[in-house]
Amino acid sequence: MLTFWHYKVTDYLKQSDQKKEVLINFKRLKWAYYSNFIRNIKTHIMSLFDKIFKSSQDVAKEEIVEVPWHPLTRIEQLEEAEKESFNRRVGIFKHSTRCGISRMVLRNFESKYPSIADDQQKIYFLDLLSNRDISNEIESRYGVRHESPQFLVLKDGKVVRHDSHHGIKAEALIDEN
Repeated sequence: MLTFWHYKVTDYLKQSDQKKEVLINFKRLKWAYYSNFIRNIKTHIMSLFDKIFKSSQDVAKEEIVEVPWHPLTRIEQLEEAEKESFNRRVGIFKHSTRCGISRMVLRNFESKYPSIADDQQKIYFLDLLSNRDISNEIESRYGVRHESPQFLVLKDGKVVRHDSHHGIKAEALIDEN
C-alpha cells in the first residue's frame, strides 16, 4: 500500500530538473517571506514589551510627572496624612513597580487626574516594593486589605473609599463630600 508521501516523492522525481529548480526556488522564497513575517511580528511584540515592562528607574521617572505626588516613605507620614484628612481629602496610591496592571492603572489615573488646586487634596504615592511596611501599617490601622494597585481616600481620619485595580479612578478624590 502506497502512502500519500510516496506518491508525492515519485511525482517529484518524475519532474524535469528545470521544474525541480523552480519548485526549490519557490520554497526558498516562501520560507524567506515567512521568516520576514515572523521577524516583523517578533519586533512588534518586543517593542510592545519594552513599552509595558521598563526598568523600575524608567517607570519612576515617568510616574511622578503630572500629578503632584508626595512620596510616602515613612510611617510617620501616615500619621501626618491622617491629621491632614480633617482639613482636606487625602489620597494614597499604592503601586508596585513590577506589576504591568499597576503601571497601566497608574497611567490611566495620571491621564484623568482632575486639575484641582493642591490645597483641596493631597496625594501620596506609595512604592510597595520599597515600603511594604507602610502598606502593612495601612492594612492594620484602617482595616483595608492590601491590594496592588490600590487607591485609598482619607477624610476625617478614616478611609472613606478604597478601590483596587481597574476600579481606581482619579475622580474618587472629588466625589467625596
